[in-house]
Amino acid sequence: MHAVILMLCAAVALAAPPSLPFYAQIQGQVQCFEKSVYCAGPIQMTFQAWFQFNADNTFNFYREDGTSSGPILYYNREYVYRTEQYEYFLMTSQSYSLQCVHLQSGSNIFDRDFLSNATYVGQELVRGRPAAVYAGTWIVFNVPQHFFSWVALDDNAILGWNSTGVRYDYYTITDMGSGFPADIFLHPNITCTPGTQ
Repeated sequence: MHAVILMLCAAVALAAPPSLPFYAQIQGQVQCFEKSVYCAGPIQMTFQAWFQFNADNTFNFYREDGTSSGPILYYNREYVYRTEQYEYFLMTSQSYSLQCVHLQSGSNIFDRDFLSNATYVGQELVRGRPAAVYAGTWIVFNVPQHFFSWVALDDNAILGWNSTGVRYDYYTITDMGSGFPADIFLHPNITCTPGTQ
């Protein structure tokens, strides 16, 4: 009987939560359900993003490109640093000139190993896959934000996160090894107006 109980416990044992690569390229979908620190209002976009972390696993740089079929925002590109952020956007598919806003507040979005400080709270299906659910807190624009994140039970992949009216679904996470191409860091050559978050 004890052997059967041990086997059952082993079958449901969780792997250690994964970390993101130091240079991570991510593709997926983001959905904002309401206005929040993350987005200006309800919108759904497909996105491609690039995370760069420091040697101590802390956040260093983030770029995200998103495209939407909705009426609010057609294309958005963000460059996020620890102390500032640049947002470039086209409001409609008929827009031909990028607009830009420069924010004087950056974002410690989360560290590379943000799940190591999160708490396991259960399991649920995410896009049809059994996943472990973790809860934690990170800092966005100097404001603590609670989040839930999902890790697939079959391959220990991070499937995304949900926080304060926004949900990110990660479809692929690619380890870019020692770094990104230089053009990932280049900004469009336009003037940015000061903005407030």
